[in-house]
Parts: sequence; C-alpha cells; structure tokens
Amino acid sequence: MRFFGLKTKIILNTGIIILLSALLTDVVLISIIRRDLIKIKIDYGNSVLERISQKFETKYKNSRNDLKSDFSAVVSAIEDLIGKNEIKCAIIFGTGAEKQCHGVNINRTNLKKLERYAEKARQSGIKGTDFKGSIFGILWEEKQHLIISTPLINNGVITGAAAIFVPLDDIYSPIWSSQKVLWIYIFLNTLILTLIGFYRIFRIQIKPIQRLVNIARDYREDDEIYFSVRKGDDKLHQLSNALNSMLKKISEGREQLYTTVHSLEKAKFELESAQADIIRAEKLASVGRLSSGIAHEIGNPVGIVLGYLELLKEKEIKQTQREDYILRAETEVNRINTIIRQLLDISRTSKTKIASVSVHEIINDIYTVLKVQPLMLDIQIKKELEAEKNIIKSDSNLLRQVFLNLAINAADAISLREKNFAGKLKICSRVENVEKPGKTGFAEMLIISFIDNGPGIPDDKINDIFDPFYTTKEPGKGTGLGLYVSFMIVESLGGYIKASSEFGRNTCISIYLPLEEESVEAAVAG
Repeated sequence: MRFFGLKTKIILNTGIIILLSALLTDVVLISIIRRDLIKIKIDYGNSVLERISQKFETKYKNSRNDLKSDFSAVVSAIEDLIGKNEIKCAIIFGTGAEKQCHGVNINRTNLKKLERYAEKARQSGIKGTDFKGSIFGILWEEKQHLIISTPLINNGVITGAAAIFVPLDDIYSPIWSSQKVLWIYIFLNTLILTLIGFYRIFRIQIKPIQRLVNIARDYREDDEIYFSVRKGDDKLHQLSNALNSMLKKISEGREQLYTTVHSLEKAKFELESAQADIIRAEKLASVGRLSSGIAHEIGNPVGIVLGYLELLKEKEIKQTQREDYILRAETEVNRINTIIRQLLDISRTSKTKIASVSVHEIINDIYTVLKVQPLMLDIQIKKELEAEKNIIKSDSNLLRQVFLNLAINAADAISLREKNFAGKLKICSRVENVEKPGKTGFAEMLIISFIDNGPGIPDDKINDIFDPFYTTKEPGKGTGLGLYVSFMIVESLGGYIKASSEFGRNTCISIYLPLEEESVEAAVAG
C-alpha cells in the first residue's frame, strides 16, 4: 500500500470537506444578511411612504380638503422630506381629467413606471411591494430596485397614491467587500483545520494501519507473528483479530498443504516406480522371447568357428588357407558380437533420457533384430518408411520397446493361423495433419503403423486390448502388459495409439507421435 498516496488523499478530501462546509456556511450567512438588509430597505421605504402620507394628509387638511389648486405645495413638502438621496417618488391626486401626477428625483421615463404602480395602489387600496431589474450582487444575480406603493387616504377616502423607487445596489457592495476578507480567513482556517484533522487521523487511524501493514509485509512463513493495536481502537482491534485469525488458518492450511504435497510426491514416486517396474518386466519378457531365437542364431556361427579352429590345428595347411580360415572365423565372431550387442541394446535398463531421435533408425534396428528370430522365420517383414520428417523428442530405448512389443504381438497373432500360412508384417510411416491428443486442435504428427495379416480382433474386444493384463494367449505365454506398456509410453511422449481390425483378415496398430518442432520448422523453411 502506498501510504504517501493515502496521506495525500486524506489531506485533499479533508481540506475539500472543510472548505465546502465553510463556503456553504458563508452562502447561508450571505442569504440571511441579504434578506435582513432588503427587509431594512423595505421598512425604510415604508417609513418614507408613511411620512409622505402624513405630509399629504396635513396639507390636505390645511387646504380645507382641496389640493387641486395647491398640489405643488404637497410636492415641495415631499421633496423636502426625501431630500437629495437616491429614493425616487411619484405621487398622484385626483381621477380622470382632474388627475395630477408629480415626481421627485425622477425622470419622465421612470415617472411613468412609478405612476402605474401608484395608480394600481390607488385603485386597489392596498400597499404593494415589487422588485425590478437585475444586477450581479454577491455570488449570483440579484434584484436591482425595490418599488413600494401605497394609497393616500384622508378621512377614510382614497384621494391619491404614492410610489417610491429604492435602489438596492448599496446593500451588495459592502457584503462583496467583506467577502474578500472572509474568503482569506476561510482558506487559512481550512488549511489549519486540515492539518490538525490530518494529524489526528494519522495518529488515530493511519499509523496503526501502517504498523499492521509493515508487520504483514515483513511476515515470513516461520515467523511467530501477532497483529496488535490499542484496545481503544475498536475497528482496528477487530481488523487485527481478523488478520490473526487469517494467519492462523493460513498456517494450518500450509501444514495441510505440505502434508498433501508430500503425500502426492510419495504417491507419484511410487506410481513412477510401479510404471518402471511394469516396463522393466515387459522388457524382460520380450528379451526372454528373443533370447531363445538368438541362442539358436548364435549356435550356428559358434559351430562354424569351432570347425575353423580345428582346421587351423593342422600343420600341413598353407599360409593362404590359414589366413582365409582366420578371416572367416572373425566374420562369424563379429556376427555373434552383433547379435549379442543388439540383444543388450534391447534389454539395457537405463535412466530415461529424452532427446531428438530418428524413428526410422530405430525401426531399422528392430528390423535387423527381428529378421533372425525363429518366431519371424515364416513371416515376411516389409518396411514402407515414407515419412519425410521422422525426428521426434523421445527416449530411444522406450520407443524401441514399443516397436518390439508390437512386432512380437503381430508375430504371435500370425502364429495362430493355420500351419504353413504365409505371414506378413508391414511397418510403415507417414506424416499427416491430424487431431492432437485431448482434441485441442490439429497438427502434423508422425504415424507409425504395424499391419499384420493375423486372424484379427473381434469388434467387441478391440477396445479392451490396451487394458493391463488383457491377453488372449495361453497361460504362461503372455503377461497381458505388452500393449498396455506401449500405450503408457506413447502417452508419456505426448502421442496416442489406435487399433483397427478386420476380424479374420488383419490388424493395424497405429502410433501417433508429435514431431519435433525444430524439424517441422526446418522442413517448412526448406
């Protein structure tokens, strides 16, 4: 958490709230002062009209209820009353053709306006108050003028009316002048109160939170940590309790996680060991099957070598014949060495090592081993390696075991045919754009197929052949793990294996393996 940013936000928000509060208070005060000053103006205007009414009544009585001939004296008296201030006045007397209208401190245009207000008051007999014009006052537009009108009554009879025009400009200017000073105080008070408020908030809230954050930030798995705050900080105390409870649950969950991970690692190790044992057992079974044929294959060259050695014992043979016998014996020994080396390569148990391997090279090696096996003597093995790209990421020994298992299974299937049946095993390869494992899209994959002309597999059994311990062989002749191990190895290489069969005619086992990315890119570039 960036506390500098948090502090800035607190200062800004506190300052804005205090400033808005002060400004709103100022607006309320301005409204109250404005209202009171306008009321004073209205009261002043009413008092002026009251004195005008009194003057009018006095003059009316002195003229013996007849002001028509001496109305100018009334106007002069009103002028003396109003003086030279900004109040403008209009007074009317009489009606119809005898109506007279005079103004005080007013021009003709404004006199006409006031005359209308005075006439309205004379006709209605009611005092009137109105506002006219607009001017920018303090913070917004205000009314510029106050107009007050009143009927003039003598002896209960309305004999005339008067209206005055009171300017309001003079009440806004003092308020505006005082606002400038007031705003300076508002901003100073806002600054001071903001700093005081921030200091209090920092001491009461931010500092304890920062302490909790620092404790949490420096927390290590092996630490005995405890979040603590003052007891008076109720909400922070609740937060610290919640954090302590959370840490306790995390610690308990971590222990459970460690236990679970350890159990999973142990189970994974045991599973891998079991898989390795299964693969090893199946490899030994395959090697056992091959050993009988290899023992027979080795017997012939050994007999030939022994014969040449007997000939070499004779003293009468020529040097050229001796050298020829030695070369022939050496050839047979090399043949034995090759057969034994191939068997050792197949039976060798080594740590799995994933590397770039050529599938075609492995198939050629298997082909060399198989063609000398007694179980393959009556079977024609044909290779159709048409794949342009055959480099994959794999362990060569694992891949060799898969191919050997499939070839031995094919030979066993063909052996179930009638005697002297012409068995055939075709090993072919191709590259196709097919669906990837898990149906995650399409990609180019290397497909290796082992096709035999054995009796085939019934449709209701085709899906069971990759199950562990599934076999149709007689007891003692098969473990039922060959195809299962092959399936497991192919899956570990990121591929999959499929089987198809025409019962009574043939069986095809196809292996789908992902090509090495580098080889694919090189082929595309080429």
